[in-house]
Amino acid sequence: MVDHAKNTITPQEMESRYQRAQSLMQGMFTKTSAFNTTLIPHWIGDSDCFWYEREFKIGKEFRLVDAAAGSNDIAFDHAALAKALAQASGETVNAEDLPISKIDLCLSPLQLAFDAYGKRWSFSSKDNHCTEIESSPRAIGPSHPTAVKPPLCATIISGYKILIRVKNAH
Repeated sequence: MVDHAKNTITPQEMESRYQRAQSLMQGMFTKTSAFNTTLIPHWIGDSDCFWYEREFKIGKEFRLVDAAAGSNDIAFDHAALAKALAQASGETVNAEDLPISKIDLCLSPLQLAFDAYGKRWSFSSKDNHCTEIESSPRAIGPSHPTAVKPPLCATIISGYKILIRVKNAH
């Protein structure tokens, strides 16, 4: 919400505006006639890797690209995540169309933090376990002890700085 008295925008409103803009950039009006018309890379820390979402007529999958190695593989075990999220949330989860958003993917070991069913979750590929985590403005790192502590990245929202990637120092 805009605070007209101070003429400022809250960080939540700014993030909401960025999300709306990104959905338009990703072609939300063309999803029924063309797929994968835009690839939005989500770089992982200081690595040579990024992930992106690949669309299908029904569903989607998440891909992990290692630019240095020239590889493009499925980012994580979608079926394992679906099973773990279903167990943790009590919801029915389709592995071919995961209901996840606001994804932070980190390497070594592979970990995900994401939103689903109105909550924030973490998933570890090491033990295929999904856990609800502290609901905060998508901050991951040492200052948020209940959040996933990825070795290569952190997402921070502070004032007008949205989705800043920094290398985790620990």
